[in-house]
Parts: sequence; C-alpha cells; structure tokens
Amino acid sequence: MKELIISTPSYIIGIVGNDPRAARLTELLLGEDFSTTFPWVKLAEIDNSMADPSSQDEVSPQQLIATHPNIDLLFDLRANGRPPEDLRAELPASVTLAGESTADFLLEILASGLACTSCLSDLFHTRNLFTTIFDEVEEDVILLDTQGRILDVNTNVYERRGRPKEEFIGIHCWELEGREFCCEDEERGKACPYKATLKEGKKAESVHSYVDRDGRMRYFRIYTYPIFNNDKRLTHIMEMRRDITVRTSMEMRLQQSEKMAIIGELSTYIAHEIRNPLFAIGGFANSLLRSTTLSETDREKVSIILKESKRLDTILKSTINFSRPVDAKKGLVDVNMVAAETMRLLTFGAEQKSIVPVLQTDPSIAKAVGDSDLVKQCLINMVKNSMEAMPDGGSLFVRTGMRDGHIFLEVEDTGHGIPEEIRTKVFNPFFSTKDKGAGLGLAMTKKIIEDMGGRVELYSQADEGTSVTLFFSPALAVDAETSLLAQENPEEL
Repeated sequence: MKELIISTPSYIIGIVGNDPRAARLTELLLGEDFSTTFPWVKLAEIDNSMADPSSQDEVSPQQLIATHPNIDLLFDLRANGRPPEDLRAELPASVTLAGESTADFLLEILASGLACTSCLSDLFHTRNLFTTIFDEVEEDVILLDTQGRILDVNTNVYERRGRPKEEFIGIHCWELEGREFCCEDEERGKACPYKATLKEGKKAESVHSYVDRDGRMRYFRIYTYPIFNNDKRLTHIMEMRRDITVRTSMEMRLQQSEKMAIIGELSTYIAHEIRNPLFAIGGFANSLLRSTTLSETDREKVSIILKESKRLDTILKSTINFSRPVDAKKGLVDVNMVAAETMRLLTFGAEQKSIVPVLQTDPSIAKAVGDSDLVKQCLINMVKNSMEAMPDGGSLFVRTGMRDGHIFLEVEDTGHGIPEEIRTKVFNPFFSTKDKGAGLGLAMTKKIIEDMGGRVELYSQADEGTSVTLFFSPALAVDAETSLLAQENPEEL
C-alpha cells in the first residue's frame, strides 16, 4: 500500500484493530465528503508488513506509531488489546488514545454530518434554482414582511433604477415609487393589493399608475401573493409589478379607433338630420331680426337664438370635418420653416399675454414626409393650447430636431400642466376643459399626424408645464420614381 504523504499543518489519526468499527471509521475518514470538509485531517495508512506474526492483530499501536511518529489521535479497536491504562503508559504523551466508545461517538457524528452535507447540497441546488428564476423574471419581484418592509428584490428592481440592491432592503414597499403610486386612495379608486392580501390571506391585484421623471405616464399591474409557514400563519407577501404601459397604450389606441368609427357614423346622421332644421332656425331668426314689430326684449332673445345656432353650426362642421379622412399630401416638409413661419404669426399675440416665445431649431435635420399645410395647422393648434395654459404669462418653447431616427417638432410651455386624472383623455374627441370649442383640437392633431405616418407624444406634470411632440418619418435619399412606388405599392418593394 502506498504510504500517505502528509502536509502540515495537519491532524493525523491512526486506527488499529479488526473491529467492524475500524473498517467503518476508515471508510468515512477516507471518503470524499469528509476529505473535502476537513482537508487538514489525515489517516495514517497501515503497511501490513509491519504486523507481528505471533499477534492476532495485523499491526500493534507501537508499530503504527513507530512508522508514523506524528500521530495525534490513535484508535485501539483490537479485540484482544491490552487495558487502556497499560497501553497509555507505553505511548508518547502527544498521542491521544481512544477506544470503542469514542469510535462509536465519532461514527455517529460523521454519519450525521454526511446527512447534513446531503441536505445542504439539496438546499444549495434548490436555492440556485430559485435565485435563477427569481432574477430572470422581467417584472419587479419584491419579498415583503407583514409590516410592508422589503426583505429581498430581484435583479430587475435595482438594475432598472440604477441603484445598488442594499438601498432597497428594509425600506417600505411604497417608497419604491412614492405613496402616489401604490397606497390606497378611495377617491381615485385605487386599492392596495398588499393590504388586501395581508387582511384576507389571498392573492390580490390592481392597476396603478404614476408619472415618471420625464413626465410620462406609466401603468403597472400589481400582483400580491401570501406566503405561509408550517403553522399556516402568514409570514411574508410576494409582490410582482408588471409594466403594462405598452399594452395600455395599444388598448387606448383601439378604443380611440372605435370612438372614431362611432363618430363617423354619428356625424353622417347629424349632417343629414340636424343641419336642415338648424339652417331653418337660423333663417327664421334672421328674418325676425329684420322685422320692425319686435320689441327690444324680443329682439335680444332672437339674437341669442341666432348666435347659438351659429355656434352649433360651427361645432357641427368641426365634427363632420373630424370624421372625414385626412387628405394629406405625401410631400416633403421643411419642419424648421414651418416652425419659423408659425412663430412669426403668433409672436405678437404671445407678447400681449406676457409670454416669451423661444424658437430652437436644428439646421441639420432632414426633410420630413407629410403635408406642410396640415403640419402648420397642427402646430398652430398646439401653440394656442400652450398660450391658453399660461394666463399669467410664461415661456413657450418650439423645438425641432432628430430623435431615434425620426424628426420631431415639440411645443413646451411652463403653464399649469395637465392633472393626472384627465391626462389620458386629452386626445379623446369632444373632451375639453375650456368653456368654448368642441374639444377636437388635440384629437384632430393626433389624427392628422398618424394619418401621415407619424405619432404624437404628450408629457405633462401638474404645475410644471406640458410638452407635446410630433414625430415624422424622414425623407429618404431615393429617386422620385422609387419614392412614388413605395408610397403607392409598398408591398412590391
């Protein structure tokens, strides 16, 4: 048998005897689990040539120590061994002598340790699996205690916010986005799923929204799940926050399309059924005003009828025009020129209201694909809205530039902003916060720009102002024939 090479520092154990304990103890000490856990413990190997032929044991304690003088612990497990006190007197003082009872005790300890090692291995594997799933989930996953404090978060939580994980441990769940995001607010119809799960011990969910740092509205669906211990007592709550902003935007667009279809049908009915009697009302009101038999009181009443009929006719025309497809000409638009011309038209009116207009254009931007007249119409409408939002004066910025491969035209004001509860409604037809008008300004702007292949974005924060940005596709450097083919038959390219 190859002699064991011992490295220092180490603890050397020797075993002599044919007792079954010796074989079992040797097997455990030489096992991989024990060697990995206690690499500094070595077993003194036995060379059978050392055995005394006259002895019933293969090797005596003295022979083993003579071969391995550095032994620290010696197990004497011989069936016909000498009394421990006699043997003790013959061994060096540095050697600890152990017998059957100590071997039994050590075997129990080692067996328990191996069982624990197996359990720890399973636990380690399970933990790795859980951590992988926990961190790979794209949603925010948060582990909370029954006081609402955060005990753990997945990778998405701190990477999306650009802060270390340690900053989130111990804070309350509502501190992630602020109380406006996730705390219960009966007036706004918001419920706290965490509180519902804590109270009822069941899964709960709700939709919450907040305005991010860029003034954009974000929507989240929050799910909370109860976690119970072995006594069926609720000890933790798992919360998942899923960003549904994109899906909500698609749903809003679908709702907008459905509204537009209804408005189209309604406007057709209005055109045929209401305009004729409205025309008659206006005609008779004009005729009565020319009569000399009316008293001043009656004339005033007829004037009101005529004025209101004209206002109704204006609203009716706006409704009919809104429902019709936009006849946008696919041409090239110099967005900088449109912005400059519009600001020249509106500068005088702005100055009268103590509004400072600021034009910031990027001379390096490309031409946009669209209709110059319609773009100007949209810009005028946006500027007027911004001016009306600043009754006490302020600053009005009109900017152009390139962003994400698209040309943008932005109007920003320092007005009162748009309250969160109506921010999602401003593009709805007939929605207005003004006493006058049909509420079709922003809705018409959105319709025109989208019909030209662009999009509209609105950012707003209460008491800080609003910005509306129009995005256009840039004109590509292709010849006129290819450009025309792309517009008329895009599937052929």
